[in-house]
Amino acid sequence: MQLNSVNTSLRNRLWNKVYELLNSVTSYSSLSPIEYLIWDEFFKLDVTLLKEDSRNFFLNFKRFFFELPWFGLYDLLEFLIKKEHLFSEPSIFTFKIECNRILEEENSGYRIIQNLICPITNDLEQSEISKSIENSNNFVGFQESNQHLVNSLEKLSSRLNPDYRNSIKEAISAVEAALRFLTGKPSGTLGDLLKDQKVTELKIHSAQIEAFKKMYGFTSDAGGVRHSLNDIVYEFGQEDALYMLVVCSAFTNLLVAKCNKLNP
Repeated sequence: MQLNSVNTSLRNRLWNKVYELLNSVTSYSSLSPIEYLIWDEFFKLDVTLLKEDSRNFFLNFKRFFFELPWFGLYDLLEFLIKKEHLFSEPSIFTFKIECNRILEEENSGYRIIQNLICPITNDLEQSEISKSIENSNNFVGFQESNQHLVNSLEKLSSRLNPDYRNSIKEAISAVEAALRFLTGKPSGTLGDLLKDQKVTELKIHSAQIEAFKKMYGFTSDAGGVRHSLNDIVYEFGQEDALYMLVVCSAFTNLLVAKCNKLNP
Protein backbone atom coordinates (compact mmCIF):
# COMPACT_ATOMS: atom_id res chain seq x y z
CA MET A 1 0.00 0.00 0.00
CA GLN A 2 1.41 3.37 -1.07
CA LEU A 3 0.50 5.81 1.71
CA ASN A 4 3.31 8.34 2.12
CA SER A 5 4.97 7.67 -1.20
CA VAL A 6 4.35 7.45 -4.95
CA ASN A 7 6.38 4.93 -6.95
CA THR A 8 7.56 5.37 -10.52
CA SER A 9 4.76 3.45 -12.20
CA LEU A 10 2.04 5.34 -10.32
CA ARG A 11 3.67 8.69 -11.11
CA ASN A 12 4.08 7.79 -14.78
CA ARG A 13 0.47 6.69 -15.16
CA LEU A 14 -0.87 9.79 -13.41
CA TRP A 15 1.32 11.95 -15.63
CA ASN A 16 -0.26 10.34 -18.69
CA LYS A 17 -3.73 11.30 -17.46
CA VAL A 18 -2.69 14.84 -16.53
CA TYR A 19 -1.10 15.24 -19.96
CA GLU A 20 -4.29 14.01 -21.68
CA LEU A 21 -6.43 16.39 -19.63
CA LEU A 22 -4.28 19.45 -20.33
CA ASN A 23 -3.99 18.49 -23.99
CA SER A 24 -7.77 18.69 -24.26
CA VAL A 25 -7.61 22.47 -23.72
CA THR A 26 -4.22 23.30 -25.23
CA SER A 27 -3.92 25.37 -28.39
CA TYR A 28 -0.08 25.43 -28.49
CA SER A 29 -0.14 28.90 -30.00
CA SER A 30 -0.75 30.48 -26.59
CA LEU A 31 -1.14 29.54 -22.93
CA SER A 32 -4.53 28.15 -21.95
CA PRO A 33 -6.15 29.50 -18.74
CA ILE A 34 -5.34 26.32 -16.79
CA GLU A 35 -1.69 26.41 -17.89
CA TYR A 36 -1.41 29.98 -16.68
CA LEU A 37 -3.03 29.10 -13.33
CA ILE A 38 -0.79 26.08 -12.79
CA TRP A 39 2.24 28.30 -13.23
CA ASP A 40 0.86 31.24 -11.25
CA GLU A 41 -1.31 29.74 -8.47
CA PHE A 42 0.15 26.27 -7.99
CA PHE A 43 3.89 26.66 -8.63
CA LYS A 44 3.86 30.44 -7.99
CA LEU A 45 6.45 31.06 -10.71
CA ASP A 46 7.11 33.91 -13.13
CA VAL A 47 4.74 33.37 -16.07
CA THR A 48 6.81 35.59 -18.38
CA LEU A 49 9.39 32.82 -18.50
CA LEU A 50 6.92 30.76 -20.52
CA LYS A 51 6.71 33.42 -23.26
CA GLU A 52 3.02 32.61 -23.80
CA ASP A 53 4.03 29.31 -25.38
CA SER A 54 2.27 26.03 -24.49
CA ARG A 55 5.19 23.96 -25.77
CA ASN A 56 7.50 25.77 -23.40
CA PHE A 57 4.98 25.22 -20.62
CA PHE A 58 4.83 21.45 -21.15
CA LEU A 59 8.62 21.08 -21.19
CA ASN A 60 8.95 22.85 -17.85
CA PHE A 61 5.78 21.44 -16.34
CA LYS A 62 6.85 17.84 -16.98
CA ARG A 63 10.15 18.44 -15.22
CA PHE A 64 8.44 19.96 -12.18
CA PHE A 65 5.79 17.22 -12.15
CA PHE A 66 8.37 14.47 -11.83
CA GLU A 67 10.22 16.36 -9.11
CA LEU A 68 7.17 16.88 -6.90
CA PRO A 69 7.13 15.03 -3.55
CA TRP A 70 4.32 12.50 -3.14
CA PHE A 71 2.04 14.97 -1.35
CA GLY A 72 2.79 17.68 -3.92
CA LEU A 73 1.67 15.34 -6.68
CA TYR A 74 -1.68 14.77 -4.98
CA ASP A 75 -1.96 18.51 -4.32
CA LEU A 76 -1.57 19.09 -8.05
CA LEU A 77 -4.26 16.55 -8.94
CA GLU A 78 -6.58 18.21 -6.44
CA PHE A 79 -5.76 21.63 -7.89
CA LEU A 80 -6.69 20.47 -11.40
CA ILE A 81 -9.91 18.84 -10.25
CA LYS A 82 -11.00 21.97 -8.41
CA LYS A 83 -10.52 23.94 -11.65
CA GLU A 84 -13.02 21.66 -13.37
CA HIS A 85 -14.87 24.64 -14.85
CA LEU A 86 -11.90 25.15 -17.19
CA PHE A 87 -12.37 21.74 -18.81
CA SER A 88 -15.25 20.12 -20.64
CA GLU A 89 -17.53 18.09 -18.41
CA PRO A 90 -16.71 14.77 -20.16
CA SER A 91 -12.96 15.44 -19.92
CA ILE A 92 -12.85 16.16 -16.19
CA PHE A 93 -15.31 13.33 -15.45
CA THR A 94 -13.14 10.85 -17.35
CA PHE A 95 -10.01 12.23 -15.68
CA LYS A 96 -11.39 11.56 -12.18
CA ILE A 97 -12.62 8.08 -13.10
CA GLU A 98 -9.32 7.13 -14.73
CA CYS A 99 -7.20 8.54 -11.89
CA ASN A 100 -9.21 6.57 -9.34
CA ARG A 101 -8.77 3.44 -11.43
CA ILE A 102 -5.01 3.97 -11.54
CA LEU A 103 -4.82 4.74 -7.81
CA GLU A 104 -6.59 1.45 -7.13
CA GLU A 105 -4.55 -0.62 -9.59
CA GLU A 106 -1.25 0.79 -8.28
CA ASN A 107 -2.29 0.11 -4.67
CA SER A 108 -2.35 3.74 -3.56
CA GLY A 109 -4.00 4.53 -0.24
CA TYR A 110 -5.79 7.54 -1.76
CA ARG A 111 -8.91 8.09 -3.84
CA ILE A 112 -10.73 11.09 -5.33
CA ILE A 113 -13.92 11.89 -3.39
CA GLN A 114 -15.88 15.14 -3.75
CA ASN A 115 -12.91 16.74 -5.58
CA LEU A 116 -10.51 15.92 -2.73
CA ILE A 117 -7.68 13.38 -2.66
CA CYS A 118 -8.61 11.33 0.41
CA PRO A 119 -6.88 8.56 2.38
CA ILE A 120 -9.39 5.87 1.38
CA THR A 121 -8.28 2.29 0.85
CA ASN A 122 -11.32 0.51 -0.56
CA ASP A 123 -14.38 1.08 -2.74
CA LEU A 124 -16.86 0.53 0.10
CA GLU A 125 -15.44 3.41 2.15
CA GLN A 126 -15.35 5.63 -0.92
CA SER A 127 -18.94 4.77 -1.87
CA GLU A 128 -20.37 5.28 1.64
CA ILE A 129 -18.77 8.70 2.11
CA SER A 130 -19.69 9.91 -1.39
CA LYS A 131 -23.25 8.69 -0.98
CA SER A 132 -23.69 10.39 2.40
CA ILE A 133 -22.48 13.75 1.11
CA GLU A 134 -24.79 13.49 -1.90
CA ASN A 135 -27.76 12.29 0.19
CA SER A 136 -27.39 14.95 2.88
CA ASN A 137 -27.09 17.66 0.25
CA ASN A 138 -30.29 16.57 -1.50
CA PHE A 139 -32.41 15.69 1.54
CA VAL A 140 -34.45 18.66 2.81
CA GLY A 141 -33.19 19.79 6.21
CA PHE A 142 -29.88 17.92 6.11
CA GLN A 143 -27.78 20.78 4.72
CA GLU A 144 -26.05 21.42 8.08
CA SER A 145 -25.27 17.73 8.30
CA ASN A 146 -23.85 17.90 4.78
CA GLN A 147 -21.51 20.74 5.72
CA HIS A 148 -20.19 18.80 8.71
CA LEU A 149 -19.48 15.78 6.50
CA VAL A 150 -17.64 17.93 3.97
CA ASN A 151 -15.64 19.58 6.78
CA SER A 152 -14.74 16.18 8.21
CA LEU A 153 -13.55 14.96 4.82
CA GLU A 154 -11.46 18.11 4.25
CA LYS A 155 -9.75 17.84 7.65
CA LEU A 156 -9.00 14.18 7.05
CA SER A 157 -7.69 14.81 3.53
CA SER A 158 -5.03 17.40 4.34
CA ARG A 159 -1.76 15.62 3.58
CA LEU A 160 0.68 17.88 5.44
CA ASN A 161 -1.54 19.07 8.30
CA PRO A 162 -4.38 16.58 8.83
CA ASP A 163 -6.68 17.43 11.73
CA TYR A 164 -7.93 14.02 12.84
CA ARG A 165 -9.40 15.23 16.12
CA ASN A 166 -11.64 17.80 14.48
CA SER A 167 -12.42 15.49 11.55
CA ILE A 168 -13.95 13.09 14.09
CA LYS A 169 -15.80 15.94 15.77
CA GLU A 170 -17.28 17.07 12.44
CA ALA A 171 -18.34 13.52 11.55
CA ILE A 172 -20.21 13.09 14.84
CA SER A 173 -21.69 16.57 14.46
CA ALA A 174 -23.09 15.55 11.07
CA VAL A 175 -25.22 12.84 12.68
CA GLU A 176 -26.17 15.17 15.51
CA ALA A 177 -27.29 17.87 13.05
CA ALA A 178 -29.41 15.37 11.10
CA LEU A 179 -31.12 14.16 14.28
CA ARG A 180 -31.73 17.72 15.47
CA PHE A 181 -33.64 18.39 12.28
CA LEU A 182 -35.60 15.13 12.44
CA THR A 183 -36.61 15.61 16.09
CA GLY A 184 -37.15 19.37 15.89
CA LYS A 185 -34.73 19.90 18.79
CA PRO A 186 -32.08 22.38 17.56
CA SER A 187 -30.09 22.29 20.80
CA GLY A 188 -30.31 18.58 21.56
CA THR A 189 -27.21 16.45 22.08
CA LEU A 190 -26.68 13.22 20.22
CA GLY A 191 -27.06 11.05 23.30
CA ASP A 192 -30.50 12.49 24.07
CA LEU A 193 -31.64 12.75 20.45
CA LEU A 194 -31.09 9.03 19.90
CA LYS A 195 -33.71 8.38 22.63
CA ASP A 196 -36.32 10.64 21.05
CA GLN A 197 -39.67 9.18 20.02
CA LYS A 198 -39.28 10.44 16.45
CA VAL A 199 -36.06 8.47 16.12
CA THR A 200 -37.80 5.41 17.55
CA GLU A 201 -40.47 5.77 14.85
CA LEU A 202 -37.79 5.31 12.19
CA LYS A 203 -37.48 1.69 13.40
CA ILE A 204 -33.70 1.63 13.62
CA HIS A 205 -32.56 -1.53 15.40
CA SER A 206 -31.90 -0.99 19.09
CA ALA A 207 -28.41 -2.50 18.76
CA GLN A 208 -27.50 0.16 16.20
CA ILE A 209 -28.81 2.92 18.48
CA GLU A 210 -26.88 1.55 21.47
CA ALA A 211 -23.70 1.25 19.42
CA PHE A 212 -23.95 4.89 18.41
CA LYS A 213 -24.65 5.96 21.99
CA LYS A 214 -21.43 4.29 23.07
CA MET A 215 -19.53 5.90 20.21
CA TYR A 216 -20.89 9.28 21.26
CA GLY A 217 -19.84 8.52 24.84
CA PHE A 218 -16.31 7.78 23.65
CA THR A 219 -16.02 11.09 21.81
CA SER A 220 -17.42 12.96 24.84
CA ASP A 221 -15.35 11.41 27.63
CA ALA A 222 -12.16 12.88 29.10
CA GLY A 223 -10.09 11.55 26.23
CA GLY A 224 -12.58 12.28 23.48
CA VAL A 225 -12.79 15.01 20.90
CA ARG A 226 -15.36 17.28 22.54
CA HIS A 227 -13.31 18.35 25.54
CA SER A 228 -10.65 21.02 25.69
CA LEU A 229 -7.22 20.28 24.29
CA ASN A 230 -5.78 20.17 27.82
CA ASP A 231 -7.99 17.17 28.61
CA ILE A 232 -6.93 15.00 25.68
CA VAL A 233 -5.40 11.69 26.74
CA TYR A 234 -5.90 9.81 23.49
CA GLU A 235 -4.03 10.70 20.33
CA PHE A 236 -6.28 10.13 17.34
CA GLY A 237 -4.77 8.86 14.10
CA GLN A 238 -5.84 8.66 10.48
CA GLU A 239 -7.41 5.26 11.07
CA ASP A 240 -9.62 6.67 13.86
CA ALA A 241 -10.79 9.63 11.78
CA LEU A 242 -11.47 7.49 8.69
CA TYR A 243 -13.39 4.95 10.76
CA MET A 244 -15.55 7.65 12.33
CA LEU A 245 -16.24 9.36 9.00
CA VAL A 246 -17.26 6.07 7.35
CA VAL A 247 -19.48 5.06 10.28
CA CYS A 248 -21.13 8.48 10.54
CA SER A 249 -21.60 8.55 6.77
CA ALA A 250 -23.26 5.14 6.92
CA PHE A 251 -25.54 6.25 9.77
CA THR A 252 -26.51 9.41 7.86
CA ASN A 253 -27.35 7.27 4.83
CA LEU A 254 -29.41 5.03 7.10
CA LEU A 255 -31.38 8.01 8.42
CA VAL A 256 -32.13 9.22 4.89
CA ALA A 257 -33.24 5.73 3.80
CA LYS A 258 -35.45 5.28 6.86
CA CYS A 259 -37.05 8.71 6.36
CA ASN A 260 -37.74 7.97 2.71
CA LYS A 261 -39.28 4.64 3.64
CA LEU A 262 -41.46 6.24 6.30
CA ASN A 263 -42.52 9.09 4.02
CA PRO A 264 -42.32 7.81 0.43
